[in-house]
Amino acid sequence: RYDGSSRFGANNRFGFFPSAAIGWRISDEPFMQDVTQISDLKIRASYGVTGNQEIGNYASRALMNLGGGTNFGNNYTGSTRATFSSLASDDLTWEETTQLDIGLDASLLNDRLSITTDYYIKTTDKLLFNIPLPLQSGFESIIDNVGKLENRGFEFSFNSVNVRNNNFYWTTNFN
Repeated sequence: RYDGSSRFGANNRFGFFPSAAIGWRISDEPFMQDVTQISDLKIRASYGVTGNQEIGNYASRALMNLGGGTNFGNNYTGSTRATFSSLASDDLTWEETTQLDIGLDASLLNDRLSITTDYYIKTTDKLLFNIPLPLQSGFESIIDNVGKLENRGFEFSFNSVNVRNNNFYWTTNFN
């Protein structure tokens, strides 16, 4: 994907977010036909990048408030004013999350036991965050791309069909 968003600064409106996945069902190969204990065996991998634009409209723009004086009645002050309510951030860009997943799926003993295992790495970069500013600046905060967060780990799932007949069906799942 190649996405554009008017929520970001003029210098970084567009982002490229590719993804791909591949899998190999080993159990369908001719050399596995005589292995009757394995009902299904597949290895897989996927990689992808997603973008986050959820910062609200006009967050990268300098906004102005009009007002401050009164122009009517007994309270006429003869003045009006305009003040900036937020700072511009022309370099603000997409928050990007990249994920890599490598997995194995196996079913054994005529699908009575199935195992799924995954290793994943998920990295979020250029986090969209409101940065507090000093009170002397006249502004509370500015939104910016800061920080990086990474999650990684293993996931395992075991499923078994303990009893399977016409009157009763009992399975066990462990994650």
